[in-house]
Formats: sequence, C-alpha cells, structure tokens
Amino acid sequence: MKGRRLHVAGYEGKVVAIDRTTDSVVASADSPEQLMAIVRRDQLANTMIVRVPRADDPLRVGLG
Repeated sequence: MKGRRLHVAGYEGKVVAIDRTTDSVVASADSPEQLMAIVRRDQLANTMIVRVPRADDPLRVGLG
C-alpha cells in the first residue's frame, strides 16, 4: 500500500481542506470553525480536514 502525499507546503499552522482525489488544498483557515464555514458555504465535497503543523510544533505521539 502506498502512502498519500499531501501538497500542503505554505499552509503551516493552518487548518486545511484537502481534495481526496488530487491531495491538493481546496480551502484553508486559521481555525476549524472558520474552515467548516468555508466548506459549507462552497459546498466542498470529498475533502478531508487536517491541521498542517509548523516546523517548531512538538511531535505528538499517542493520545498527546
């Protein structure tokens, strides 16, 4: 099984909606609430929501 390669460079510290087909960012915001408003407004389907970590964010393992 091959892993996914997400195209999130330049979105560090943001919450992003990623198209599941292309693995590209289709929307971004500073908070999950702001992003969900955009996703609903633009009726973005087939997306996954993730937070892109900053380079200095601590690495979280397990329940964090």
